[in-house]
Amino acid sequence: MFDLFHILYITPFYFPNGQSAPKNKYYIPIFLEGDEIIFVFLPTSKIKIEPSKIKHGCHDVSKGSYTCYIFQEKVEITDCGFYFDFDTCVYSYQINAFSKPMIEDVYKVEDVDFEIIGELKKTEKIALIQCLLNSKFIKLKVKRALSKYLTDIS
Repeated sequence: MFDLFHILYITPFYFPNGQSAPKNKYYIPIFLEGDEIIFVFLPTSKIKIEPSKIKHGCHDVSKGSYTCYIFQEKVEITDCGFYFDFDTCVYSYQINAFSKPMIEDVYKVEDVDFEIIGELKKTEKIALIQCLLNSKFIKLKVKRALSKYLTDIS
């Protein structure tokens, strides 16, 4: 379940704060260390960039105010040909860490609790990692791991 850079579709995802209603959500595990998993959270089609400037890839918005990566609609992003039906954005400030045992306890059955959509294409992995490395919102230990991962796949 925790293969790095594989898109997961969790049905439904229960937010740890308990204040948000469960929702079906896409996630990409980007870092795993011990009992901690760092997920890129694919939360929204609500993109904070003006529509004429939306393009597939990394956007450093407002001179570092935030970094986001846009998966443009109908652009295949996995080795199995998966794409989103609408522009979908990852905001670096929304990346979250979760307890691996908690996730494994709640989401036990593949194709019932979650679905493994597919692995990001190598070009997408590299572009996403480079984008995240430029974000001021990513923890240093995650940046180190992403840098090593980038070196290993390049």
